[in-house]
Amino acid sequence: MGTPPLEQDDRDALRYLAALGKDDAGDRLADLAVAAGDVGEPTFMWEEGYERSGELMTLLAIADRDLVRLHALSKSGVAEAQDALDSFLSGS
Repeated sequence: MGTPPLEQDDRDALRYLAALGKDDAGDRLADLAVAAGDVGEPTFMWEEGYERSGELMTLLAIADRDLVRLHALSKSGVAEAQDALDSFLSGS
């Protein structure tokens, strides 16, 4: 039997736990956001200092082929975004 989808209250609880330093809650919330294609959640998490969200935003930008977002992420210090941008620009 699978896990039922999370409701908004569940996401709020995950945000709260992540803010308390529970990295696994932040990981779960970020994974759910990426699976849903939600850029807003990882952006919020990035602004709150959750480093992994930079990697997740990079994955979403790659999927969307969003070179401007990759550039912005690379300027913010996300190495994966710079690598992806370089790859797009070189055609490899």
